[in-house]
Amino acid sequence: MLYETHYKECKKVTFKKLDLNIAGLLFLPDNFDKKNRYPAIVVTHPGGRVKEQCSSLYAFQYIDAISPRPLLFIVESKADTLYFTEDAYKRANAPKEIFTIENATHVDLYDKPEFVNKVVHKLTEFFDKGVKKCLKIYY
Repeated sequence: MLYETHYKECKKVTFKKLDLNIAGLLFLPDNFDKKNRYPAIVVTHPGGRVKEQCSSLYAFQYIDAISPRPLLFIVESKADTLYFTEDAYKRANAPKEIFTIENATHVDLYDKPEFVNKVVHKLTEFFDKGVKKCLKIYY
C-alpha cells in the first residue's frame, strides 16, 4: 500500500542490531545537507509477522501496571488512530498526560520540523520533570 507523502523519494536502509537485521525507509527533507543536524523521530511500527514482536498487542493488557510511573501519549489531531490513543489514555492510571499536536496527521510527526520540534520539546519536558520525580520514588 502506498501512502500520500510530500517526499519524492526515500532511501532504503539496513543495519544489524544484535542478531537482527533491521530494514527501513529513510525520508530526508528537501535540500538535505549532511553537514547539518536535524531533529528527527524514529518510528517503529507493530507490523511484525510474529505476534511477540508486536508489543502494542499487549499494551492494553498491561497499561494499568505502568502507574505510578508517568505515561505520556503524543497524538496528532488529524490522525486516523486518534481514537486508539484516546482509548488507551482512558484506560491508563495516573500519572498520565495526553499531548495533542494540532493540525498534524500521523505521518506529519515523522519529520516535519514544525511538528517534530513540538514533540521533541514535549519529550524533553516530560523526561526532565516526570521521570525525575519517579526516580525519587524508587531510588
